[in-house]
Amino acid sequence: MHKRILDLFIIDSQNILAIMKRHITYMFFAAIALGMISSTIPDGFADDAAVSIPSGTSVPGCEETDECYLPYTVTISPGDKVTWSNDDTAAHTVTSGTPVETDGKFDSGLFSPNTTFSHTFENAGNYDYFCMVHPWMKGVVTVQKEGGENSDNKTVPGAIVGAGEDIVGGAEDIGKSIVEGTEDVLSDIGQEAEDLIDPITDDMIKMQSMTVDGEIMVNVYTSEPTTDEKLSIVTEFLDRNDEPIQDIVYDIKAMQDGKRIFSEEAVQTDRYGQHTTESLATDNPVDIDVKIISVDGVDASLGPKGEVISFHVVPEFGTIAMMILAVAIISIIAITAKTNRLAIMPKL
Repeated sequence: MHKRILDLFIIDSQNILAIMKRHITYMFFAAIALGMISSTIPDGFADDAAVSIPSGTSVPGCEETDECYLPYTVTISPGDKVTWSNDDTAAHTVTSGTPVETDGKFDSGLFSPNTTFSHTFENAGNYDYFCMVHPWMKGVVTVQKEGGENSDNKTVPGAIVGAGEDIVGGAEDIGKSIVEGTEDVLSDIGQEAEDLIDPITDDMIKMQSMTVDGEIMVNVYTSEPTTDEKLSIVTEFLDRNDEPIQDIVYDIKAMQDGKRIFSEEAVQTDRYGQHTTESLATDNPVDIDVKIISVDGVDASLGPKGEVISFHVVPEFGTIAMMILAVAIISIIAITAKTNRLAIMPKL
């Protein structure tokens, strides 16, 4: 009897050990699956994501390494906010869609250096965006629920891992297609994209000058010099027929009271060049020099290579004061001349 009980105990113990082994095996594979999930799904979903527009993005080249917006791709949850900071010296936009077609989901408009733009994303999905002034600049915001797009469905870990791999693969394909299509997009919509935003406002001061050979008309528009405010500068280059000159490269600098308040080299633009100085110490006039480097991608050795076109920005009040002073001087001269004539006329 005791032997029978002992045999049953041994058999039951073996069954229990077998069950425990199976559960340990399941737990082991579950741990592996969880590890794969954690390596596939982005680490956490921050309430706020930050994207920087680094210095130098106003010149093509950053698109070759997806560094026009840093980071190029951000992943957030529905309801989270993304904040873009303009750390460049030129004004930019953050516009949803592609240079070929915008979708109107969000648009920062033109915002200056050292300023930010934020947008809250309520719905899951992938959001492409770009800069309307510099269309080679592109980025992606991915909005997904924690656990992936299929978090509402009953799935096994392997399916989740597979979905994560598909997402990563799709993102890589998107990035590759964007890079490969950059040159075609720029050639097709370069001028069109520049025309979408007119940086020139009615209250800007306009100045004109022409190169020595008479081939290029240089227009410079600025805001009014004001103490403790930054000066906005817009350049425009036209040919003899008042048509925009394509692909012109130039250097530009601005001085006030003998101090350099802004400079940038090798600026490339198809229509408008947009610049912003540091805050002005006074409202005194500002001197701007534009040096032409090349035109249409060709070294301007046969044209205005190295020619510097200078502009003198005078505050509107100063101009009005000078006009009033001129009128006053002319009036004084006229009155004096009339008085002298009366004085020498013989009395009848």
